[in-house]
Amino acid sequence: MKSESQISFIVTSTNNRETLRATLDSILSQQGTFECFVVDAGSTDASSDILREYADRLTYFEIVGAEESVTAVNRAFARSSGELFWWLSGGEKLCPWAARLASFVFDKLEQIHWLTSGTPVTWTPTQLCVPTGLADGYAKIPFFQGRNLKTSPYFRQPIWRSGTVWRRGLWLTAGGYVADALEQAGDFELWIRFWQAHALLYTMNIPLAGVQSAARPIDEDVYWRAATAHLEAVARLPAPTPWQVKLRSQMMRRFPKKLRPYTSMAHHIRIAPSTLDCATITLPLL
Repeated sequence: MKSESQISFIVTSTNNRETLRATLDSILSQQGTFECFVVDAGSTDASSDILREYADRLTYFEIVGAEESVTAVNRAFARSSGELFWWLSGGEKLCPWAARLASFVFDKLEQIHWLTSGTPVTWTPTQLCVPTGLADGYAKIPFFQGRNLKTSPYFRQPIWRSGTVWRRGLWLTAGGYVADALEQAGDFELWIRFWQAHALLYTMNIPLAGVQSAARPIDEDVYWRAATAHLEAVARLPAPTPWQVKLRSQMMRRFPKKLRPYTSMAHHIRIAPSTLDCATITLPLL
């Protein structure tokens, strides 16, 4: 029987003293084969004391200044040996089944190079897991039109990084590096390169991870301005107008077979509960 693919967890943290323990515990309690790398960048709140407390359970950790964060994250990725990558912040937390489920899907469906959960969650202070969204899927052309960019009038939902996992092969094909910190939309810039590598993003509507409500919030204005700049730097496509989206929706209902070849399709993963058979399906995006 084929063994589960090893996951390399890369955690970046800045001033997450209130949530970092829960983040690390959620990783270290996962089933399967994994390694955990942590980069603390510019913390001033004693987060480093927590890392030293967990030192013997982590594969590697590094404490650097804020200006060195991107270089340190790339060092962590370079030190890793896993077949799969998972990039978390110190304010996020995995669901208990996350690593086992992700490894299972990747091992069953070798054509998948990256996947994301379409059902993000928020962890309450009492550690209840509350769903906070439901994605209808993702596709390359809509991405470049701004469908996953919050500053765009075409925005529907982001690609939630905490529930996104990818293969090492895709990472290397896309250059094998992170260009910016998370606060500067480094994950969004990475998604651009994944799409440019012609890798389909598969959506699984099962929760994998989410943010902790007690986490230090990022500046969303700064993040989405940076994401907009990243997309515009690679020739962002014109977004459809609301009336065009409405017309296309009406036409798809009337002539689904005829319009399907001209419609962007989202790729989804389905798992049969009784047999654990995995399959992929495609659904139109409007």
